[in-house]
Amino acid sequence: MITYTSTVKADQEEVLAFEFTDSIGNSAPVDGGIRNITLTDGGAEVVLDPTDATGKTLIVRSDITTGSFPTTSTVNAEVDVDMGEGVKTLAIVLTVVTNAAEAVAANVTSGGLRPRGTTV
Repeated sequence: MITYTSTVKADQEEVLAFEFTDSIGNSAPVDGGIRNITLTDGGAEVVLDPTDATGKTLIVRSDITTGSFPTTSTVNAEVDVDMGEGVKTLAIVLTVVTNAAEAVAANVTSGGLRPRGTTV
C-alpha cells in the first residue's frame, strides 16, 4: 500500500507524480495508470492530470465544501502491478488536509457615527 498526506490551503492544489519502484528501490513498470480514484471521506477532489499521458500524475484539490477548517479527506485509488494478463492491484491511500487560506481582504462593518471622544 502507498500512503501519502497532502496538506494544502483552501485556495491551493498539489500535483503528485508517481514513479513506481520494486522492493529494493529500482524503477518498476505498472500496467496502465492510476485508476479507480474514489473519495471515501471529506470533500477534497483528486483527479488524473490530463496533461500526463501515462496516467501516473494526480492533481489534489483542496476541500472547499466547508467553511470550517481544517478538514480531512480520504481518497483511495489503485494501480495494476501485474504486467501480464491478470490484475494485481497496489492500493494508494491519500489523506488530504485542507487548512484555511491566508487573509487577502476584509469585510468592514461600520459601528455608526458618534461624537469624537466618546468613551465606551
